[in-house]
Amino acid sequence: MSDCAELGKTPDKPFKGVFNVRISEELHRMAVIAAGDMSLNAFVGAAIQEKVNRMAV
Repeated sequence: MSDCAELGKTPDKPFKGVFNVRISEELHRMAVIAAGDMSLNAFVGAAIQEKVNRMAV
């Protein structure tokens, strides 16, 4: 935390894991179809995880 104080910033706060996403009706429809038997929430979480994993490499 001393690093944050030196930079004049507050430490990271915990995230709730909940956020709203605004997308077009067409993308929403395509995502529901692509999700298949998976919930849309699980599908979006998996898509975000996949993107984050690709960025970490």
